[in-house]
Amino acid sequence: MDVTKTETATALVALVEANPTLVLIDDKKFEDFYEHVKAEAKALPVDLSTEKGRKAIKSMAHKIARTKTAIDEAGKKLNAEARAKIDAVDESRRKIRERFDALKDEVRAPLTEWEEAEEERLAKVERFFNRMDACSKVALDDTAESVKYRHESLSLITVELEVFHSRHTEAVQALDRTLSVLRDAYDRLTREEEERTELARLRAEKEERERQEAERKAAEERAEIERRVAEERKAREEAEAKRQEEERAKIAQEAEEKAKREAAEKLEAERKEMQAKLEDMQRRAREEEEARHNAEVARKQAEERAEREKQEAAEREKEHARLSEEFAKERERKAAEAERQRIEREKAEQERVEREQREADAKRQADREHRGKVMGAAKAAIIEIGIPEDLAKDIVLAIAAGNVPHVSIQF
Repeated sequence: MDVTKTETATALVALVEANPTLVLIDDKKFEDFYEHVKAEAKALPVDLSTEKGRKAIKSMAHKIARTKTAIDEAGKKLNAEARAKIDAVDESRRKIRERFDALKDEVRAPLTEWEEAEEERLAKVERFFNRMDACSKVALDDTAESVKYRHESLSLITVELEVFHSRHTEAVQALDRTLSVLRDAYDRLTREEEERTELARLRAEKEERERQEAERKAAEERAEIERRVAEERKAREEAEAKRQEEERAKIAQEAEEKAKREAAEKLEAERKEMQAKLEDMQRRAREEEEARHNAEVARKQAEERAEREKQEAAEREKEHARLSEEFAKERERKAAEAERQRIEREKAEQERVEREQREADAKRQADREHRGKVMGAAKAAIIEIGIPEDLAKDIVLAIAAGNVPHVSIQF
């Protein structure tokens, strides 16, 4: 039994060496051949201690490598032959496909042209309804002018029966409905813009009245201050004139009384002089000298009083000038303060208007984003139940526009 098996293996080895492709197309032959090679390799004694033993191992490994290479080369050759046949078949297939495709395109050309025209017509119809839907939506940042422009643009559209076919009536109604929406929006936006203009005018008039009232009050305050200063100056001048008059009267009275006393003394001296001429002459000389001295003293006192009064008058004039200068500075300060307050009011108003504008812009942006999220979620939910995305989008837009009765989107 073992002899027969060995002979069979030896014959198989001879066949494979003659035609290596046998093991490529027959798995059973490959397994038998491989097991034979493996058994032969395993039967080789492993003796690494001698040169002969090492060469024997090296020779066996080289034999196995040659066997592998021979089988692989045979496989490559077999593949090349098969690939040449496949390439020839593929070339025939390509020519056949091209000729049949050309014939198909020639036969289908009229239908293709009609389908393309029909596709363009349907796309045009779809663009029309999309435009009607988009134009009927009035955004928060739309103005009366932009709405008017859309209305005028749509008014030029002609709804042709040969384009819309069965949807002609629907298209006419959509155009009329959109034009009506835009007319209503234009009227509303025009009223709102007029109201904003009127509000701005009333605000400006109020500010002008407040400014005029502030200027009037400032003028009244300036007039009151000037009146008080004038009254105080007049009172001081009258008091000074009265004091000077009283001073002059007092001096005159003192001089008169002094003159009377001197006259009496003189008479008394003359009387006594009659009694003792020499004594009287000597005494009279002394008295006259004393009188002259007193007169000189009185004159000097009068001059000193006059100089003092002159200096006091100069001081009063200087004080008056100082008060006038302070009043002028105070008036300029109040005018500057009024101007500063006016500028601050204008600045505050400008900042308020800009803040309101920013808040309105942010609110519009947030509203657009919120509406987009809600409508996106609604579209996704419709798509999940098997509706195509473009149809789901149209459904959501129609609901949002209020074109689906008894159905709405809660934003």
